[in-house]
Amino acid sequence: MADNVAAVAQDVPMEEIPAADAAQAVEGPLAAASPAEEVPVEQKAPVMFKLVSSDGVMLEMTESALRHAITLRNVVDVLGYTAENVLEKEPIPLKNVDSKSLKLVIEWCEHYKDTRPAEDKGDDYHFMSVPVWDRGFLDIDKKDLFDLLNAANYLNVVGLLDVACKTVANMLKGKSTEEMREIFEIMSDAEADQLKLAGQSANAAEPSN
Repeated sequence: MADNVAAVAQDVPMEEIPAADAAQAVEGPLAAASPAEEVPVEQKAPVMFKLVSSDGVMLEMTESALRHAITLRNVVDVLGYTAENVLEKEPIPLKNVDSKSLKLVIEWCEHYKDTRPAEDKGDDYHFMSVPVWDRGFLDIDKKDLFDLLNAANYLNVVGLLDVACKTVANMLKGKSTEEMREIFEIMSDAEADQLKLAGQSANAAEPSN
């Protein structure tokens, strides 16, 4: 995980962080209000972090959702991203995650943004079975599922990694070795030998110069 954080962090351009003003004067209606007056509480917009996928697509993720991605959370801490300076900071590049997988990771994290993040693979947060919402969410193309699993592992989204692994395990229940090969698109030894022979035959058939 530390290697992932270092790899992501070194891709973010360094910048000089301006010193904050020593103090700011309180102005406007809030300062003028008397103690007896009720001042309406202003709804704060969520803090958004910009991420750039390996294929150059920029996506946004709320601070609450980002807590689930331990790799990103550590990058944010190491590089000093805060709610106050995030708009001035460079987007975080993710060279090992494409936009399709990143969108799915963000969707999962946003769905669980109000849930306590799992911190490691031994956390009791792990589901004994795959929840209904996650079953629907992970009902996707097999290749997309495997790509998502790799992205969740790289970004260390423990909860997502857990349900994705359980989903794959459920796919393999009761399957024969040959059926598992088909699921993972792994050639049998015989198929590998046939492919090797076909390649050798094709090379032998080519006219020599």
